[in-house]
Amino acid sequence: MRLLYVDESGDEQHESSDRFFVFGGIAVADHRWHELREKLEGAIHPLINKHELHASDLIGARNAFHYLHRGSRARDLYTKLVDVLVPKLLGVSVFIVILDKQGFPITFDARFVAAMQLRKAFREHITRIQGESPSMQKATIACQEYGLVICDKHKKEREFQRLYDVLHSEQVGNPANHRLVETALFMDSRRSRMIQVADLICHIFFQAAARGEQSFLHRVASLLVGSGNSPHVPLTSGFQYIAAAPPPDPLPFGNGVPVDPKTNLPSGCYVPVEKIDPMRAADRA
Repeated sequence: MRLLYVDESGDEQHESSDRFFVFGGIAVADHRWHELREKLEGAIHPLINKHELHASDLIGARNAFHYLHRGSRARDLYTKLVDVLVPKLLGVSVFIVILDKQGFPITFDARFVAAMQLRKAFREHITRIQGESPSMQKATIACQEYGLVICDKHKKEREFQRLYDVLHSEQVGNPANHRLVETALFMDSRRSRMIQVADLICHIFFQAAARGEQSFLHRVASLLVGSGNSPHVPLTSGFQYIAAAPPPDPLPFGNGVPVDPKTNLPSGCYVPVEKIDPMRAADRA
């Protein structure tokens, strides 16, 4: 089974000062979960191993991270956490949806659309794993690959309910969703190190989109599904940028990822907002 831990960065509300909203997370096979958890805990300073990891607090050396002081020590810890994820041995995959809210219709529900796009990408990833593996193709139903989405429930009740509704929508009677077990579970991020790491990953992409920050993006981008770890899988499987217009400057992916000069993004990753079904994107409040 593949476990996808999901969080977000930025504010999805139209009236927010945040232009960007990032929704995404990390996926790991269940048999690698303990190993990944142990390596993450080993990278964290003993003084903070009982505290929740917050990307903004870590980079800004605030709250539980105040002893790091702003600057190199905070970034060193951030680097150690990213370094744990990168080795291919652990099989960590990253899924990211970036929404540029500038020019979105006022009825456009950013969280709803992002969650729908992410769920679809993860579901297709599970199906692809099943199809590419000869052993999986011959496996009995009991041994086939499935996925589980695990989200942060430490939100305002209205936000939590909207996310719950979209991730659990269209489950019954839809064969395409049968690769997802229960569709989604919700945990308090204060109790889940994996959701905290998903927050770090989303923060990296938010900083790249909003401020052009390049420090970590080129490393984490190598974990995106379709970034080269699967030669026949397009990068659109792991990354989507939804906006009324392409970004004015290329995102600093690095790693030789080809960029379409018309969109400043890897080919096929730009999704014009007008292609999103307006009925599905409408505010669910």
